[in-house]
Amino acid sequence: MRARTAAVAAALSLTGTLVAASPAAGSASSTFSFRPAVTTHEAGTDKCPGTDQWFRDSAEGKGIAWTWTNGRHVCVQVAYMVRYTWTTCDFFFYVPPKLATAVVRFHIRGDGDFRPARSVVRGPGIPVNEEPVSGWVRIGSGNRVRSIHFTDANRQDYRAARIGWGMEADNGIKQVCGPERRRPL
Repeated sequence: MRARTAAVAAALSLTGTLVAASPAAGSASSTFSFRPAVTTHEAGTDKCPGTDQWFRDSAEGKGIAWTWTNGRHVCVQVAYMVRYTWTTCDFFFYVPPKLATAVVRFHIRGDGDFRPARSVVRGPGIPVNEEPVSGWVRIGSGNRVRSIHFTDANRQDYRAARIGWGMEADNGIKQVCGPERRRPL
């Protein structure tokens, strides 16, 4: 089979057609990194006072951001569009050092099955306490995930704590997937 594949690849390369390599069964995992899209839903109102609802900063030479907790009212949403795959992937969130002190409640959208990390308590959303940790924290694992998001409406009182997140792909959401399983033709 390999000899046939190599012969076909060689023949195609002679015609100038690019042959993309695909991982074979048992190959290494794939890692994907995603930066957030931050949306301000409301500002300058009784429930979202002030003109700025989230703030930029830096830590360890990387761009980070934060917002105050806001009870049950959404002023800010942070969303990550992840890679849709049938393979089960682990998802990790970057917690900025010293800045993040809140409980983040992640919401997972997709068509598959998502299992929170063991250290996570179930509730509305998948809560992760940022205060005792910094760096990469595992949210959970799943397949056919389309997006991961959270808001400042995390059920903590207004301005009780800061929700922090990375603003770049290398300190946002990390998706680590096992090798794709081939389906029979």
